Amino acid sequence: MSQLRGEPVRVALTLLALGVFLAWTSLMWTSLARADTGVPLTESARAASLAGAVTALDDDLSALAANPGALASLEHASFALSVRGGFVDFDFRRTGERTQTFDRSLVGFDLTLASPLPGALDFLVFGAAINLPAQNILRFRASPRADGPRLALYESRVERTAITLALGAKIFERIQVGYGVTLAPRLTLPTRIDFDAEREGETNNDRVAVDLDLTLRTGVAWTVGMRLELHDRLALGVRYSEAIVLEVSGPTDIRAGGIRLDEVLDFEDVATPQEIALGLTTRPVDGLLLSVDVRWDDWSRYRTILAREPDPGWSDVWSVRVGGEARVARGIDARLGYGWLPSPVPAQVADDNLLDGDRHEVALGLGIDLAAFDVARVRLDAYARVHAFHQQRATKDPSRLSDADPDVPDRQIDNLGYPGFVSRGSFWQLGITATARLGREANGVAR
Repeated sequence: MSQLRGEPVRVALTLLALGVFLAWTSLMWTSLARADTGVPLTESARAASLAGAVTALDDDLSALAANPGALASLEHASFALSVRGGFVDFDFRRTGERTQTFDRSLVGFDLTLASPLPGALDFLVFGAAINLPAQNILRFRASPRADGPRLALYESRVERTAITLALGAKIFERIQVGYGVTLAPRLTLPTRIDFDAEREGETNNDRVAVDLDLTLRTGVAWTVGMRLELHDRLALGVRYSEAIVLEVSGPTDIRAGGIRLDEVLDFEDVATPQEIALGLTTRPVDGLLLSVDVRWDDWSRYRTILAREPDPGWSDVWSVRVGGEARVARGIDARLGYGWLPSPVPAQVADDNLLDGDRHEVALGLGIDLAAFDVARVRLDAYARVHAFHQQRATKDPSRLSDADPDVPDRQIDNLGYPGFVSRGSFWQLGITATARLGREANGVAR
């Protein structure tokens, strides 16, 4: 690393660079962050195979979102491409009826780049990533009925485009800090539909005029993190992230002769809640890494896709993730991860029928560093992951269900989950990341 004139100069330059970065992003994007329920943004195959226990992990591009403070630990300027595919499968059976199956196949991509700044600022590392679904910049799947059975956390999984920017700084030998921002689309959709019976045309469709004013704006969510190297073989990481939510809104004006329907679209879908993560990594012996993460998720602020508070409301949850990585041969690492992820969804006793359950996350992975075989400065990482759900059971409370027809004597109940239901599901995923080390080294480290 370039020799600066004492630590005060380094601290001053760090604060100046971070201040410019914060001011620039604040001026360009001023609204609250929005995105959707998907795999963590910028998640590498290595991070996935450790079950996401990466808050204190060093030398990995997943740091852009997992902990920007760890971004400064990158040993090489790097570029990575991640590709993943998955399958969500849920079964739903209302009491006395046949089982319904909800399933979806999913594909997504990440492009990530990180590099140190030039000259005397080479202790600062800037990173940028773009997350791309296989299709649809922004997609919503809203049930025609508010009480329709819906996967609480997986309904819109990976179907969004988002950009993540981060800046990490190694201001002291063992202290790294960083800030990140995620930019994701918000859709405003003012729509007017007119039906003119006198308009020429062979069918009624020819007499419909649609005036659509589509605006795609950008929302912003901040992440701040720190990584402390407590010892040569022990590191602590901490991160705070704002909530990320997808949003579609806009007035809808439908006219047909003397009939007019004037409503406002207001949809949203939670990607990740407000979150605090604490992580620890250790290398007890050469060639072995162990990591653990504890996270708090603020799910109590969850709103349904119809932008209303669910009944009953959701709970905040704590989750635990652990991971291990072992060098099994020259340039080859094997990985294993496990996570216990309690569901924030309470017993579905009222109008909503949100499908979810406590989850076990199990992941396996393998990494091959081609540089160890004098092939190329490229690392290939692959993983397989599954979320296995506990069975969810619900018995409806008739006193908390809406009356389907208040004009008819006695209570009329037509809730799609009444008198109760059972559901269970799983989420399977495979992915691979190719990481190329570029010419410039971070923190002045040349390896």
